Amino acid sequence: MGDPEQYLKNKNEKNQRSNYHEFNAPFIQQNYIQEQCNFDSNDSQQLQNNKQSSMKKEFNNQMKQKQYKANGKTKEDQNNFNSDRSKSANFVNSINDTSIKENQMIIRFPENVAKKIHEQFELMNQHKQEQQKVKRKQQQNKDHNKQKDIDDEKNQKQNQNQQIPQMNIQITPKKKQVQPNLCKLVYDIKVGDIFQSQADVIDLPCIVESQKTKDGINFFKSNDISQMLLVHQQGVQEPSPEQAEGFKQSSKDEGIKIQKYRSDSGITDCTEQIRKKFFKQVPVVPKQKVVAVEQVIYDYQKELAQSSNKQIEGPKQPKRQYKKRI
Repeated sequence: MGDPEQYLKNKNEKNQRSNYHEFNAPFIQQNYIQEQCNFDSNDSQQLQNNKQSSMKKEFNNQMKQKQYKANGKTKEDQNNFNSDRSKSANFVNSINDTSIKENQMIIRFPENVAKKIHEQFELMNQHKQEQQKVKRKQQQNKDHNKQKDIDDEKNQKQNQNQQIPQMNIQITPKKKQVQPNLCKLVYDIKVGDIFQSQADVIDLPCIVESQKTKDGINFFKSNDISQMLLVHQQGVQEPSPEQAEGFKQSSKDEGIKIQKYRSDSGITDCTEQIRKKFFKQVPVVPKQKVVAVEQVIYDYQKELAQSSNKQIEGPKQPKRQYKKRI
């Protein structure tokens, strides 16, 4: 540590230099801590270290502000830069967050139930948007009278939201005994007080890549989905043969047979009946018929070629005859 009296004497001379803070920052920091921190004899070593670390942070912040002024940047630019860094850091943390990973699935409800679920989700999204608008008004308007009006509107919307039922979808897996040595995996599906039925796991013919996002801009792959839950109508416990084809497959882990299902169609329209199209067998045609068809096509092409040559050449002109000289 330097002498504080010597530091105070040379303080004015050093401040006159333009680039002094860039070249002699460690020396200033050392004297700055000695000048600002008044240590007591009774203070412990840990307390003294905490005071020194806090003073170092203050000194570094002051140095950054001076550098921004020297470069012609304002405090708003610094805040914007820090906000961008915080956003990128939050996005990286969101990718590493295990709570939003590996929790995606495909579930197909009957059409009448799916419409009700979509309508309910739309109402919930509208209510969230209204809440965000109220918060923005509260930030913009700071007057007491305006704040009362906003609170009244908020209370009215909360009363309306109480009438909207929450969509709680419960999925409980079960193992159903079909035969003495054959089990079946079944799911009980319950959608609030609206719907209750069973569902089966169906293997999809195509793999679907699922992605997740938190800000709607940056996406990352979270899973590969090769199965979906097919929910049946109320009272129906088996999938229709049009949607799935049943087959038995043994489980290596438990050593018992579990009945599974597979679908011939995928999720999108272009993958309809894709399993049958992929494994479609070519019809067997006799060789004699193939040769006969090839001969007919060859004759037809030959006639077309001759007719096209006649049209290009046109009618033949008589050759000019010359008399021989004697």
